[in-house]
Amino acid sequence: DVLEAPESVRRECIPNTMCVQFYGPSSSKARDRDYCWAGADLLAPFGENLALLSAQDIPKRMRPAAFSEALREARTLFLAHGTNVGALHVVYEDEMEEDEEDGDVPKDGPMCTSCTLPLDKAGGHKKTGQCRLCAKLYKEGQYCPVCAKVWQWANCPAMVGCDSCDFWVHAACDHAAKEVMDAPEAEEADYFCPRCREKSQAEEAKRAKKADKAERTA
Repeated sequence: DVLEAPESVRRECIPNTMCVQFYGPSSSKARDRDYCWAGADLLAPFGENLALLSAQDIPKRMRPAAFSEALREARTLFLAHGTNVGALHVVYEDEMEEDEEDGDVPKDGPMCTSCTLPLDKAGGHKKTGQCRLCAKLYKEGQYCPVCAKVWQWANCPAMVGCDSCDFWVHAACDHAAKEVMDAPEAEEADYFCPRCREKSQAEEAKRAKKADKAERTA
């Protein structure tokens, strides 16, 4: 989950990509894990490529021991959980209590209006009410135009893309979006977000008014 990545990683978010955590030891002693932001075209199912990964001959300069350790870790998790990534990280009550004692999870205080993580200061980044990452993604247009909450590829709920604009809408935020999600796969359904529907209706009303006026003056 991207929300579990270090703040320094989240700040470097690239729109329309996923946060990827590398298994195995980090390439730097200053951190426990390495991360990157990758597009869908750079990702591949682990299970389907396990044989290929296992047969790779890693050059010494590419840290073969670290690769082998990462492969063992990934294989163990995959065999135990498959594609059920939601089961890979469980936070137990005693861990939450330890975090609260350490001050990592404040009981009270301002929260980001999108991801609900604690804010560094009241008002959020540049008084947006959002954390630095969510403010950046919002500025890039990566948010639902109905609820105005930022979404991320790695952990967003069901969404539908508008066929008129570049925005994606939560199925839970718009009944029309939910109908498209529930439609049979073989049935192609067009979808227009609430903003585009309102804009289309306003333009249609304007054209009708103009046509009516022209007819009266004719």
